[in-house]
Amino acid sequence: MGLTKAYIAEITKDNLGHLIIGAFNSSIYRSNEIITGELGINENVIVDYSVQQNYPNPFNPSTNIQYAISSTQFVTLKVYDLLGREVVTLVNEEKTAGSYEIEFGVKSLELSSGIYFYKLQAFNNFIFTVCKICFL
Repeated sequence: MGLTKAYIAEITKDNLGHLIIGAFNSSIYRSNEIITGELGINENVIVDYSVQQNYPNPFNPSTNIQYAISSTQFVTLKVYDLLGREVVTLVNEEKTAGSYEIEFGVKSLELSSGIYFYKLQAFNNFIFTVCKICFL
């Protein structure tokens, strides 16, 4: 099974020179080959896209969601309840490459305490990520 570039979280070398790749699904991959020299990785380059767990979590009355995209593309960020019903759309527009942070406030939504999910979809890649949030 190969790595999908959207899920790579960290790339480094161990002290023996093996390439170590950490993925967002908590997997760690190690190369069989020994890498010599510098990796030359630019830490400011975003690999495809990423979305972070909101903070604070649990939250009341608001929380922040960070995400990043590597190229200009249409992005949606939506919040759903446990039954899969859309609660609110936080982002629904074309975004340029970069990192973003959006505040999700619940005061005007009259939500009940409980578990909700948010989904980031980057349309150039036809992929999405879902994260769980807890409103107290």
